[in-house]
Amino acid sequence: MEAVNCHGALVGSGNSESPAQGKREGLSSPVDVHTVGGLFAYALVPTVSTQTAGELSGVIDDIGHGHYEGVVLDMRFAGGGELAAAEQVAGQLAKGSLPIVVLINGETVGAAEVLASQARARCNALMVGQPTRGLPYQRISERLSSGDVVLLPKVEGQPEGEESARSPIQPDVVIEQTLARETLIRRLAEQLPSDDEGDLCLRRAIDLLTTIHALKQKRF
Repeated sequence: MEAVNCHGALVGSGNSESPAQGKREGLSSPVDVHTVGGLFAYALVPTVSTQTAGELSGVIDDIGHGHYEGVVLDMRFAGGGELAAAEQVAGQLAKGSLPIVVLINGETVGAAEVLASQARARCNALMVGQPTRGLPYQRISERLSSGDVVLLPKVEGQPEGEESARSPIQPDVVIEQTLARETLIRRLAEQLPSDDEGDLCLRRAIDLLTTIHALKQKRF
């Protein structure tokens, strides 16, 4: 059994940064938008919760009314146990027409995986990075009086065909670089510079969106 607090952080003990072994910390600041590559919106998603869904809805609305040509959603290290929030954000993304690249890694878990999967299915979003963790079984979330959300296995009363495990989300473009969580935390606290700071996933995302934009403009 795993538990997450009201911000989507897994509740546990231990010193490991792995969400399966300890508490997820750090990525809890509000969602914000920066411009990368001169044309594209970059949003670092700290977790997928009801609060974050509200923030992301505002961000997506701002992007839609801005002068952007594409979107990078950075969901590396993002988790969350509120699946309804993931559906809400996916619905907002599906209303837009901009190309989307989602950055993922082995610490993209829970509702963040659901959001990434929905973005791929509903928005044809491209995945860049490493495979997500995946789930060994279907789970449901239950909120406790303390505000924590407990993720429980859903093993009874499943419609036929839904008992299978959800496999990790495989990236369309694999980038083996391992970026420290602290780098993303710093991006939440500071303005993102115009370059990619040596982040190969972000660099590839910008390259992909630039190529898509050029093809749309037919500038060969």
